[in-house]
Amino acid sequence: MALRLMSLWNVPDDELEDIHGLLDANAIEYYETGGSLFAISPPALWLCDHSQLALARELLGHYAEQRSIESRQRWQDAHAAGTRRTAFDMLREKPLMFLLCTLLIAGLLYVSLVSVWHIYGGKPL
Repeated sequence: MALRLMSLWNVPDDELEDIHGLLDANAIEYYETGGSLFAISPPALWLCDHSQLALARELLGHYAEQRSIESRQRWQDAHAAGTRRTAFDMLREKPLMFLLCTLLIAGLLYVSLVSVWHIYGGKPL
């Protein structure tokens, strides 16, 4: 019986390619399943051989640590160079989308707060 190695929810394509390459380079047998139609079962990476579990987890842990260090370094480089994206950049690039998102957040906050206000006997705003 196969053993689930990891879920593939929100795993970027480049990271998945790296993981496939890492497992292939170390002769670890695996297969990948896609998610179900209504997201009942998530996409996953499965091991065929239980005896390779410790090695696979060790390799993936080392890979995750290395990727984290590289991502942090890219962020620090962008921060030092002044090229990281800010909310003001998003406002400048897509002002209508920024305004709609801001209004949606404000509307959700209003609905949430009015409900609490009603629960505790207050009058609506």
